[in-house]
Amino acid sequence: MARPALEDSNLQPSDPKSDALSSRDIPLACRILAIVDAYDAMTSDRPYRKAMTREEAIAELKRCAGTQFDPVLVEQFIGLLQNSDNY
Repeated sequence: MARPALEDSNLQPSDPKSDALSSRDIPLACRILAIVDAYDAMTSDRPYRKAMTREEAIAELKRCAGTQFDPVLVEQFIGLLQNSDNY
């Protein structure tokens, strides 16, 4: 797991003309980890803020799909959340 984490340094370009990696250059494990880690961070209490609700976190993932996160994987992740017993 250490290697995918190291490759996660520049997931999506904020400037389309930048030299950032395209999503196809980013290993699948890194793209998945980015979504799961962000969701966990958003839905967990932090010393400086309360956790978002699941609905708020899903809305944020959708908002960032295609820029920060792989849009196909975001939709698949949301589908898994909605079909799980713990949702």
